[in-house]
Amino acid sequence: MTTQQSVDQAKTEAFLGKVLTDTSGMTTTIMASIGDRLGLFKQLAHGPATSAQLATRADINERYAREWLGALASAGYVEYDPASERFTLPAE
Repeated sequence: MTTQQSVDQAKTEAFLGKVLTDTSGMTTTIMASIGDRLGLFKQLAHGPATSAQLATRADINERYAREWLGALASAGYVEYDPASERFTLPAE
């Protein structure tokens, strides 16, 4: 015979929040590492760029630049200006 335990909803939600936070941090770290290895941060330091412009500067596929920029903008590592569709490194 098995004993059924009640689930503490608050603990379950707290655990899921931790998993999501940890996964997000890991993904951001990996994306930052990829950007460092490909020189994307250095290229973006030359000035604001669209994903196509960054791809040209770094000699990579535009899709990769777009995904990388989107991930790092979501994480707050780069800033996005919707009017110009350009990404920049924060001044700090």
